This record gives sequence, C-alpha cells and structure tokens, in this order.
Amino acid sequence: MVIEGGLSCELVDKVLNIFNNSHFSKFVGVEIVALGNGLCRITCPVKGDLLNSYNGVHGGVMATLADVSMGLAVATHGRKTVTAELNVNYLAQAVEGEVLVAEGRVVHQGDTLLVAECSISNSSDRLIAIARGMYVGKNPPLADKNNL
Repeated sequence: MVIEGGLSCELVDKVLNIFNNSHFSKFVGVEIVALGNGLCRITCPVKGDLLNSYNGVHGGVMATLADVSMGLAVATHGRKTVTAELNVNYLAQAVEGEVLVAEGRVVHQGDTLLVAECSISNSSDRLIAIARGMYVGKNPPLADKNNL
C-alpha cells in the first residue's frame, strides 16, 4: 500500500482498523492500494461470485466499492462518519477476470457533512462507474476514539 501526503501513522492505523473490521469488504475481495489526505484507492478482482445474471459485475458490488473508497477517503480527515447518501452512475459493464480500481476523493468537508466522489475503472482504464456520497460526521473525531 502506498501512503500519499502527510498522513500520520496513528491516522493510517485508525483507517486500516476501520477497513479491517469491514468483513463484507473482505468477502468481496477489496484491497487498499493507496491512502492520502482525502484519498483512498482500492482494488477488487472480478470473480464469478460478483456477477449478475448478465455476467457483469452486480451493481451492489459497484456501490460497495464506491462507498468503501469514499468512506475511507473521508476517514483520512480524522472524522468518524456514516453514509447519509450514495448515488452511483453505471456507465459500462465490468466482466469476470478484470480488476476494478475505485478511487474515492473528498471534495467538501464541512463541520457536519462531508462530500466525496469516486471513479471506478477496469483493468484497461475504461471508466465503469462514477459515484458521489454524503457522509455525516459523528463526534468525537477518530483521533479521540480508541475503540474503533
């Protein structure tokens, strides 16, 4: 995993703790490949269990990749949040054997609401989906929370 920007070791550990406690992400096959200030890049190999009846990646998997990448990008700001809204636009089909790359970026951080955007591409850099999410900050921030 690549750490981009000046994230503290403590904050990286807290973000990784959030991810490691996300059992569904692990089940789907998600791996973190990069973390930065307001950034998270993840990958997911497309395997047969993730396909819909048309042999493309199920939309719920795409929504998961978007939410995980954006939620972890938000967590790099040191905030404990929950997803309040998630919108995914499906642009192309991804098929078995490809590796999907989802990159979430924080585009707005307010006192309570944070907004992130995500792009999901396949192994050939074809844009598969785009997403936007709104996250509600909870108190206290991650830096003050040791039991995540």
